[in-house]
Order: sequence, then C-alpha cells, then structure tokens
Amino acid sequence: MSADKQITSDDLFKLSASLSLVGYSLALLALEKADEDAEGATERQERKGKKKMKVAVHRMISRFNG
Repeated sequence: MSADKQITSDDLFKLSASLSLVGYSLALLALEKADEDAEGATERQERKGKKKMKVAVHRMISRFNG
C-alpha cells in the first residue's frame, strides 16, 4: 500500500453525500419521534407541532434541492 495516496475530489464527494444521507435520516427520525410525542397532546399543541414539522420538512427539502 502506498503511503502517498492522495484524497481526490470524488472521495470527498462520496463522503459528503454519505454524511448528508445520515443527517437527513436523523432529521426524519426526529420528525417521526415528534409526531409520536404529539399523540397525547391537546388540539392546540398538536396544531403547533404539525406546523413545526411542516417547517422542518420544507427546510430539509429546500436544502436538498438548493
């Protein structure tokens, strides 16, 4: 194995894509957990929670598309 192996832009791209997928997966799990926590909430708290979830989803979509 060569000691002077260089990191290429392709390597960095693969690493970046992998970390992005992990981040988005964690965000989706957080949204799912928030939805489960909202099941026992009052109607007002539930509406507020759903609004927060919509905002979070739109942020994730805009980051992914932007």
